[in-house]
Amino acid sequence: MCLGPGGISVGRRYHALWGPRANGQPESKIDVQALPVEPDPHAFHPLARSDRSTATVEQLRLGHWMAISSAALTTGSGRNTSLPLSLLLGLLNVRLGYWWNSGIAAGKRPGRYPPNLWRRIKSLPSAIFGVQGMLLNEWRGHFQGPGAKLWYLSDGGHFDNTGLYELIRRRLAFMIAIDAAQDDQYELADLATLTRQVRLDFAADFNWLDPTPARRGGAAGWSAFDAVAPPAAIPGWIKGFVDPDAIGALEELKRDGPHGAALGYISYDSGAQRSWLLLIKANLAPKIPVDVRNYAVTHPLFPNQSTADQFFDDAQWESYRCLGEQAGRTVFGR
Repeated sequence: MCLGPGGISVGRRYHALWGPRANGQPESKIDVQALPVEPDPHAFHPLARSDRSTATVEQLRLGHWMAISSAALTTGSGRNTSLPLSLLLGLLNVRLGYWWNSGIAAGKRPGRYPPNLWRRIKSLPSAIFGVQGMLLNEWRGHFQGPGAKLWYLSDGGHFDNTGLYELIRRRLAFMIAIDAAQDDQYELADLATLTRQVRLDFAADFNWLDPTPARRGGAAGWSAFDAVAPPAAIPGWIKGFVDPDAIGALEELKRDGPHGAALGYISYDSGAQRSWLLLIKANLAPKIPVDVRNYAVTHPLFPNQSTADQFFDDAQWESYRCLGEQAGRTVFGR
C-alpha cells in the first residue's frame, strides 16, 4: 500500500483518488474514488463498493502513516511472516503494526459474494470481540489482505526496502537511490528483490553501466560511460549533475571498493522512454577525515551496523553523518 498527495495505490493494479471532505465529516474519515482497472464494473477492487457509492476510509495524519511504515518488528512482516515468529512477538506484545479500517465490509466489494449464513455465524465472535479477534489473528499470523475490512499495515521495507518500486511504476526520468541498509557482505539483496519485483510487475529491467574496460583503455570522465551506454546517450543534464569519476561498476560497490555509486538505466517492454538510476552505496570509497577512518578501523561493521542499535554515541553519530556528507560531495561535488 502506497499513499501520496493524490491518492492510494494498492498492489500492482489498484488505485484510488482522495475525495473532498464532506460537510460535517469527521477528520478521522475521508472519501476515496476508486479508479477502474477493467471494463467490467463488477470486477474486484479493494477500494470500491459494489453499490458504486463512494467509499469512506480511515484518515490518519502524516505522522501516523510514517510511524506505521516504520513498524519494522511486528507480527506481520510481509513475505517474512511466519507462525512461530508471529506467535512469539504477539505473546511478548511486540506489535508495532496497525489495523487500518478500509471502511468496506468484505461482502460489499465488487466481485465478492456476500457471506452465507454459516460464514456470518462463524464471524460473529470476532465481530463481538473485535480486539481479541485481531490479537488472535496476529498471534497465528493470519492476515486476510485487502479483501477484508481491516487491513494490517506494517513496515514498507517488508515489501520494498529501496523506495524505488513506486518511482519505477511512475517511470520517472531520473532516480537517485541511497542504499544504507545493513549489508556488511555487500550482497545487494534489496536491489535483487526489487529487480525481480519490477520485472514481474512492470515488465522493466535494470541495465547497469560498467566503465571499467573503457577506463583500462585510457578513457576518462563521461567518455568511459559513452562507450557502454545505450544508443541514446546519457542525458547531458545528468552529466552536468554527477561527477563521473565517483561512479563505477555495480560489482565495485564493496566496503573498501574504489567507488561508492553505480549508474544504470531501466528499460520497459512497453516501449516507454527509459529511466536513469543512480545508486549510492554506503561504503568507505569517499575521501573521509581521520576520525571517521579511525572509527571504521575500530568498528569493522561500519557503515553497516544493525538498526537494532538505537543508541548511537557521539563518535558513531558523527561518523555516519560525515560519511554521508562526504559521499554527497564526492558524487555531486561539481
